[in-house]
Amino acid sequence: MGAVRCRETHKVAVIYVGKGQEGRHEILSNRCGSPAYEAFLAALAWEVELESHVGFAGGLRGGGGGGSTAPYLATLTLEALFHVATRMPADTPDAILNKSSGRLANALLDHGTTTWPSEPQTISPRPTKRLGPFKRPLQNAPSQNSQYAT
Repeated sequence: MGAVRCRETHKVAVIYVGKGQEGRHEILSNRCGSPAYEAFLAALAWEVELESHVGFAGGLRGGGGGGSTAPYLATLTLEALFHVATRMPADTPDAILNKSSGRLANALLDHGTTTWPSEPQTISPRPTKRLGPFKRPLQNAPSQNSQYAT
């Protein structure tokens, strides 16, 4: 009975898109983002060590190719783990998508995607040259009610 989860769980892919980047290879080759992107990640959720984290790990626990830490958020009713592409160690962009049963690909296609463009611009929810559809692209521009717009 102790293994039964009472909260809804979500894994969400977070992808940094550099200026002028459109193809999967160039987008997934990003090993870091801009200072604004890093500030966004820091404000998104708290950082957990995947090896010792006891909450929902979205399939990244135990050296599963997701790096050593990940942003994690929990409320009374849900848990969310953010799969951050710039933190996923891999030799090639395809390895990031396919690493450990395609965890990033699963997060991309099943649960949603947060994309962070390097400068204010519009990102279409259309598939980006085989990367996949962006379900809720985040726009790097302030909105009326928050620092980030969707």
